[in-house]
Amino acid sequence: MKITEVTNDFFECDDGWNNIIYEALDRIKALDSNIEVYQIKEKFGGLRIYLGAYDVKYDDAIEQIILEAETKAWDTCEKCGQPGTLRNDIGWILTLCDNCYQEVLERKKNRGY
Repeated sequence: MKITEVTNDFFECDDGWNNIIYEALDRIKALDSNIEVYQIKEKFGGLRIYLGAYDVKYDDAIEQIILEAETKAWDTCEKCGQPGTLRNDIGWILTLCDNCYQEVLERKKNRGY
């Protein structure tokens, strides 16, 4: 999908990272608005942004933008956007704030996990 057409319906993660993602996409778009976005998702509790080919002159700048977004996501709750911590004791790996973490634990408990 062209970077100018990306909406949060395209994201394969919860809404808590939307601001981080849109900020990164806006910065990348300012460099080259013809870039294709292949995938934006959560993987192992972290944010991943995959792009198509782009002009090599933007390589360092785009890599830096993506690195900054991925780094911010490690400290941001994927569900609500508040400060979060990587959680790996709930059956999968997610970055969650304390409140969202407790909600996940409660849902697991209620489902008998």
